[in-house]
Amino acid sequence: MTFDNEFLTKLAGKTFAHFGDFSVWPAYYAKSDTPDSIMKEYGAEQVEKVTADIDFLILGEKRKKGRAEAIRQAEKFGIEILDQATFFYKTRPNIKAASFSFIGGFEFLPESVVTEPTYSVLLDIGCQHHESVTPETHFLVLGDKRGKGKAAQEKLALKYGAKIISETQFLDLMANQLPVTDLNFQTLVIKLQRTINANRLKKALQMLKESSYSLYKTHDTQHIKGIVSSQTSSSEAYSCMLTHEGHYSCCSEELTPCWGLQGGGACKHILVLLLGLAKNGDVDATTLFKWVQSSTTQKVKDDDESQDLLAQTWLRYKGAQAGELDWRPMETVPEDYYAF
Repeated sequence: MTFDNEFLTKLAGKTFAHFGDFSVWPAYYAKSDTPDSIMKEYGAEQVEKVTADIDFLILGEKRKKGRAEAIRQAEKFGIEILDQATFFYKTRPNIKAASFSFIGGFEFLPESVVTEPTYSVLLDIGCQHHESVTPETHFLVLGDKRGKGKAAQEKLALKYGAKIISETQFLDLMANQLPVTDLNFQTLVIKLQRTINANRLKKALQMLKESSYSLYKTHDTQHIKGIVSSQTSSSEAYSCMLTHEGHYSCCSEELTPCWGLQGGGACKHILVLLLGLAKNGDVDATTLFKWVQSSTTQKVKDDDESQDLLAQTWLRYKGAQAGELDWRPMETVPEDYYAF
């Protein structure tokens, strides 16, 4: 796979500092690769401190001693900061005009990618979608599950020299082709799949596909808060919150923490609320991604302030249910999520 792109080919002679480990790593890189090794491979030199004469500051999502000071110095000197998502975009493989074929059963990709060469994520970035492997096919995306014709397509890929990649590698390729500032709902879902607990995201999407939900929501530049209520069971409702700093929480009407918060990370109810807002265009996909990405380094917020916010949301919901105030929900439609 060719990784060369304009950014990488111009790194020779540049200098960079790196603070903070990355929370995720694209599957298309070798396991032994690191941000530092990739920069050095193309001629960049690593330094220990941020000074006025370096070119880049690479920032991982995880904490590291000196990280905050490094950011202050970079901002002071006008040094380009490459956060985790920006680094992945800058160093993305150059796959414009590449052609892809798909075979097998997939976890996240729609079944139609195997039989209908119209996958919009590919077409939107200038790639081609082949229904079957041909001499012009560059990549065969191989699902882990069984699929009719899987062995035959693998043989064709080997015959014609097409590179065989996994679903995870493909999703990482797609996720990093667009800058974080240019996400739509579909690319948001792809990026989230490799940013947070993939099983929770899958459960949230499955919930949205199987049933309709009433989302009572409020949001500003600091918080997203709301009630996720099932339209088929009035007892299934949760109060959720996410802040711009990545703090999150979710609880039942009795203020009991959601079981899905165990182990860290946003639960399926929070994700249902966020996905519903993004799909409806209430909050832009870029903002949501940044907030969710920040949540990957945070623990569940269970202090008094968070409990008060969740309780206030419940009180407002109860008032709306009793007709005491006007707080109308957004209704989700299962058909809107069938492609995911």
